[in-house]
Amino acid sequence: MNFSEVLRHLQNGSLGSRKAWDDNKNHVARVVFLQIDAHIPGEAVPKMQSVPNSVKNMVADKGAHLLHYTNQMAIIDITNKTCFTIEGYSPSVQDTLAGDRYSIY
Repeated sequence: MNFSEVLRHLQNGSLGSRKAWDDNKNHVARVVFLQIDAHIPGEAVPKMQSVPNSVKNMVADKGAHLLHYTNQMAIIDITNKTCFTIEGYSPSVQDTLAGDRYSIY
């Protein structure tokens, strides 16, 4: 699949990967997904683990009633079977032009 084909799958909630990312045993090592657009109520922000205290303090100081996460791509490294790592993902030109993508789930 090319990037535009797998992007349609991501938009429907599937995971995507590349053959080049598979480990040497042909097991999936990294997958990409689209993080869902979300609205976090201001009162929930102090309990969040994913933002630093400086953000929590700013939300409280400014009296914000909402924290809005926009749609974004993320990549999950699943090589450590006990703890997966999620990071933001912005595909490189090489990733975008690669024809070795495939959809999972």
